Amino acid sequence: MPTPNVGHASSTRDRSDAVPGRERGRRGIIVVFVAVMLVVMFGFVAFAVDTGYILCARTRLQTAADAGALAGVGVIAEGAQEVNNTVNNYAMLNQSVGSGIATEHINIELGDWDKDTDTFTAGTSAPTTVRVTITQPDEGLFFGRVLGVNTFDASAQAIATIQPRDIMVVIDCSSSMNNDSEFKSFGVLGQTAVEDNQFDI
Repeated sequence: MPTPNVGHASSTRDRSDAVPGRERGRRGIIVVFVAVMLVVMFGFVAFAVDTGYILCARTRLQTAADAGALAGVGVIAEGAQEVNNTVNNYAMLNQSVGSGIATEHINIELGDWDKDTDTFTAGTSAPTTVRVTITQPDEGLFFGRVLGVNTFDASAQAIATIQPRDIMVVIDCSSSMNNDSEFKSFGVLGQTAVEDNQFDI
């Protein structure tokens, strides 16, 4: 019958008893690990929330700039002052986040658009294009302040142009387009009237 290994069990108990408080020391490491992970997790939350807030602000600014440029180019024939008033009115109808859009942060330029080079030239004598730039500076963040980033700047730009077209109006004074100069109209108008219409043509 084999005998139990009493010496091995006794040796194990001796090693465990020789280091008192060993398990309590290991539990303390978890506190440090959790503290570090909380900082990391907070950084991810700050990045997600504040990044979404920044993108929302820029999207709304772009909507406001688009609306202002399209409305402004529609009244460009009425002069620069009317363009400025229209752009400001339509841009202010599309408010951004936070402090919103201020009229002093709306820059309006009149000029021409070169479709071959895709460039805008400001200050021409007979403008056909409106460029609107809207900025929203020093907008506050939520969680980024903890990481040392307090504010951000957002901006958007839109360009709208019109292409003048020449329109010709043709008036048929002879009424020939009503078939009153054709021979088949003898029975309706009479031969004399048809011949007179042919002479007019």
